Amino acid sequence: AAQGKSAADMAADMAFGDEDADSDDEVYGTAKAIRDAEKAANVVPSLKSAMEELSGVDHSKIEYNTFVKCFYEEDPEIFAM
Repeated sequence: AAQGKSAADMAADMAFGDEDADSDDEVYGTAKAIRDAEKAANVVPSLKSAMEELSGVDHSKIEYNTFVKCFYEEDPEIFAM
C-alpha cells in the first residue's frame, strides 16, 4: 500500500486500471484493496485483547464489615412537630 494514500484514493487508482479486466474483477479487486488498506491503517489493538480477563469472586469466602442501611437522620425540629 502506498504511504499517505487513503483507501478511497487507492480504489480510484485501481478503477482506471486494465480496460480488458472484467467488471466483477475490478469490483472485487477494489474491495480487497480498500479492506487491505483499512487493515493496515488499524494498528491500535482492540481493548478486549489488551486486557486480561478477571477471575470470578467468591463472596462467601470474604468477610465483610456489617452494613446498616439506615441513611436518614430526622432533624430534631421536624421530630418535635
